[in-house]
This record gives sequence, structure tokens and C-alpha cells, in this order.
Amino acid sequence: MTRIFLLGYTENMKSTWIALAEPNRLHIVELLRDGPLTVGEIAERLRLHQPQVSKHLRILGDAGFVEVHPLANRRIYQLQAKPFEELDTWLETFKHVWETRLDALDEYLHQLQEEQHREREKTMTDTTNNVKKRDLIVTRIFNAPLELVWKAWTEPEHVMRWWGPNYFTSPTCEIDFREGGTSLVCMRSPEGQDFYSTWTYRKIVPLQQIEFIQNLADKDGRRVDPVKMGLRPDFPQDMRTVVTFKAVGDQTELTITEYDLPDTQMFEYAELGLNQSLDKMAASFARA
Repeated sequence: MTRIFLLGYTENMKSTWIALAEPNRLHIVELLRDGPLTVGEIAERLRLHQPQVSKHLRILGDAGFVEVHPLANRRIYQLQAKPFEELDTWLETFKHVWETRLDALDEYLHQLQEEQHREREKTMTDTTNNVKKRDLIVTRIFNAPLELVWKAWTEPEHVMRWWGPNYFTSPTCEIDFREGGTSLVCMRSPEGQDFYSTWTYRKIVPLQQIEFIQNLADKDGRRVDPVKMGLRPDFPQDMRTVVTFKAVGDQTELTITEYDLPDTQMFEYAELGLNQSLDKMAASFARA
């Protein structure tokens, strides 16, 4: 029975160290040491994206370090005492060799970090290489003239009226509409987090077709890795997008094709977000 207890205790401590080994999670614990915070407050202080912070908080919660309390439409996170008490008890057993074994402990943490990094790299590689691809094709008929629908893709004040899914806004948009040019569009979450995308134009046929490559970016238009933003490893990059326009009487037929999306849940997210954005576009035409 004692052996079983010790084995379980060792595994618990390993989970504890894994949770704290990641630098951003350790920083989150240090912030919460001074009092409860929301996800948005943590993201702002650490200069991280909210999805990335939420992922770290979930891991810390699974390890017992934090608990969450809903307050209105916010979620408040605070530290729990129990894992720190267990950690203190465990460290006490090493007190007699504290100075000589500190380097070994640091090496152990480093090895855990390296193992986690290799596992993440392997998962990302397997996902990228093995997942099937699909084209996302959406066609809409808008009760608006062709020229107005074209402006919805080519003029900043029009793009900002619809870019982003429900409850998101588009506070800024910089358009460089020419073959070889790159536009930078921003959508803002209900929590105030900004997400930037670039559209690099490959082909433009006036009032007929726009072909461009989509990528996530920072506020200066530099490409960023979706995984480092806390997003899924299968989040599409270098996504070829073709938008075609066709006049149908006083209306306009719009077809959007996004090529080679992963045939995973990511495809469903992309389809839902695109349709919600197009609903907002239709509403903007109604107000015009």
C-alpha cells in the first residue's frame, strides 16, 4: 500500500512540475500570487493572446493550481493553496541536499520542457502531413449591385463593416489593392483582443475576380505562427482564396473558395466564421 501511495505521489509531483515548467504558466502563477485576475488582464500584462492564456489556465486548472469563478460575463481566476502545500512538503524532503541537488532539479525541469517540445513538434508534423484537405466553397446572392459588392472587398470603410464573425468588429483596415500588394485587416474580439490578417493579391480582374493569399499577422503585417498564438496546429497558413463576382439582374452572385483547408473541426470553424461574416456583409448592404 505504501508503494502504491508513493508511486501516486511521485506522479502527482511530476504533473505539478510539468504545469510549472512552461515559463508563461509560471508567470501567470506569479501574477495571480498578488490577487485574482481575468483572462484579459493576464493577457495584457504578459502581452500574450487570450486563446494562448486560456490554454495555459486550463493546464494550471487541471493541475489544481487555479480555480475559476464566473462573475457576470467575466471569469475570474485565482490560486488554490493545496498544490503549493504539497509542493512545500515535497521540497522539504530535499532540504538536506538542497544546495547540491539544485542543479539536478533545474536539469530535470529542462528535460521535461524538451520532452514537451519534441512531443508538440511531432504532433504538429503528424497533423500537417496526414490530414486530408478540402476546399471550402460558399456562394451567396446579395440584394446589391455588383459595384457595391466589389467595394466590400476593395475599400477599407466597406471591409470594416463585415470582416469577422458574430460579435467581432473590425477597427482598422489598410488596403493595398493591386496585384502584388498586401492588405492588412484587423478583427477585434468581444474581449478586446485584436487579430490581424494579410491578403496578398495574386490576380485581380476588375468587377470579376480577386485571388489572394491569407495569413495571420501582427499589427505591423509580419506573418505569425498560429501555434504561438495559442491556436490549433492545423490552423491554415498561406490559404489561397478566390472571390468571384457575377451580376444577376440588380443583384450580385458572390462565390468564395478557400483552398486546401484541413478536413478537421477547423473546416467547420472556417465555414461558420465565413458565413457569419457574409451575413454581416448582407446587413451592411441593407443599410447602404
